[in-house]
Amino acid sequence: ICGWLPSDIIDEVTKKLDKVKSLEYTTDEAIHQLEKSPPIKLKYNWFAKPYKFYVDMYGVPKYNEMDPTTFVAITYTILFGAMFGDFGHGIVLAIAGALMYKLKGLKVGKVLIPCGICSSLFGILFGSFFGFEHAFDGMYQALFGLEEKPIDVMGDNIIDVILASVAIGIFLVMLAMCLNIYSSLKQGNLGSALFGSNGVAGLVCMVAFGVNLFNFVTIPLLIILPLVLIFLAEPLGRKAEGKKDWKPEKWGDYCVQNGFEMFEVILSYLSNTMSFLRVGAFVMVH
Repeated sequence: ICGWLPSDIIDEVTKKLDKVKSLEYTTDEAIHQLEKSPPIKLKYNWFAKPYKFYVDMYGVPKYNEMDPTTFVAITYTILFGAMFGDFGHGIVLAIAGALMYKLKGLKVGKVLIPCGICSSLFGILFGSFFGFEHAFDGMYQALFGLEEKPIDVMGDNIIDVILASVAIGIFLVMLAMCLNIYSSLKQGNLGSALFGSNGVAGLVCMVAFGVNLFNFVTIPLLIILPLVLIFLAEPLGRKAEGKKDWKPEKWGDYCVQNGFEMFEVILSYLSNTMSFLRVGAFVMVH
């Protein structure tokens, strides 16, 4: 008989098995049985647990993969709060989410509660209360000695809001790449960690774009070289992992196929970053 056990009850089970003298058994950690797709039992903290609702739409991580739920919970809540920044609207949203979950059992209701609270906090920062954009000026004068709110979204800071949203996008994309590198190394996938489009080579490209390192020295080292490594990621990855058959069967077919993939990779870098413009747009629209 073969089966799986949660690691936290293995000692309890083996003590009971030891009492049966005619029984022989062995145990092994699931990390050594990955080819058999061991089941997983995920643990969530109180803040991240409601966002399991979103992560499950995409699938569940494998045994040796990283669970992205906490990362999703933090980034989703902050971005939502910034885009929906109004103290009054945020309170209403949090109350509506609580009622949706308590009365109807809707899982998305539990997500709306922290999102609404974060929206209220950003509403105080933006000085917005049910659309009145200077509702908290008196509070800022009394507490901090400011004449008005610190961030006037619809004033002279529109360009700054747009640029800040792009900067946030670059930071989050690079952070996601770092998490992918860690996850790939944890799985022993050295090729993906070093040469993948979301590995070290891709991270170097994003850093160059993020800090605008464009000159005759940095372009070959920080742009062209990483893109060449990404283009050769598959054979270089097999070579780094010590596989003998690391070369492609036909270099011509490989170059044609990966040429199209490289075009997609470059577009994804641009589109994934520029898509964060919507954050700044929603801040102003709301």
